Amino acid sequence: MDKPTPSLTDIIGFVAFPGFGTQSKLTDTEIASRYPELGQLAKSLRQADEQDVELLSAELYSDAREKYKDALASAKNGSEKARIEAKQSRELLNKANSSTIRARDEGLGQTLR
Repeated sequence: MDKPTPSLTDIIGFVAFPGFGTQSKLTDTEIASRYPELGQLAKSLRQADEQDVELLSAELYSDAREKYKDALASAKNGSEKARIEAKQSRELLNKANSSTIRARDEGLGQTLR
């Protein structure tokens, strides 16, 4: 099973940006205030972890997590690109969730036969 999705604070503390040492970074509080969709997305990713989406729709789920990390990195720099990346992550996660539901339904259908 994949590791749980890191929290906003974990990711921000982990991500490093070489060459941007003089640029001001947003604090966790500023990011949460400016980009509330990232907090909601982090919660959705944690819920997907709990529902084993990473097992039943591994590629889409992995892509959603990576795009989420990209969005956090952009948010740390105060970039509006964070909103686009968060939306892309949300779309990927929605597809992963739908794929997981279909996989479970198909598995249940085969079990009932």
